[in-house]
Amino acid sequence: MRRQLFATAVSVALLFGAASPVLADPGKGLAKGHDKVAKPKPAKDPKPPKTKAGRVNGGGVSFNGVEFSVQAREGAPRKGHFNYTSADGTMKVRCKGVTFTRIAYIQPGAPGAEVTDADCREGSGKAATPITLDASFFDHGETGDQVMIRLTRPDGSVVEDSGVIRDGNVHVR
Repeated sequence: MRRQLFATAVSVALLFGAASPVLADPGKGLAKGHDKVAKPKPAKDPKPPKTKAGRVNGGGVSFNGVEFSVQAREGAPRKGHFNYTSADGTMKVRCKGVTFTRIAYIQPGAPGAEVTDADCREGSGKAATPITLDASFFDHGETGDQVMIRLTRPDGSVVEDSGVIRDGNVHVR
């Protein structure tokens, strides 16, 4: 008997709970027994996307077929990296600890970054020789990014590659 009474009470409570929107006064937005009007909340402005300024990152294949990757940030000297592999795979350069500098313009232009490192290594292991990096990256959006890479060996010989990136993307923020 108690179970039947309890089940009936639950059924009645659910019925009235589900019917309460029907019992509200039309046009007033108030349910019976409620005397406060809900105030509409103003719409919030969307937050801008979180972008980390003062960074360059990305990679791809340069105009001459060189594969490269770069990651560096302002305010953290000697913390980034740069990797370079020639088109034929015979020259590999690894730079750990590159320094990032934002390129400032007199006239507006694509965001640019200069990356330098005097302590890169060509080759690997004990046979690795020091090489100096001076590279610039220009972010033109999803296509048309440009790169200028200059690697200087201790004997003064220079390896250069510059032009529009054929495959890949570089972000300068």
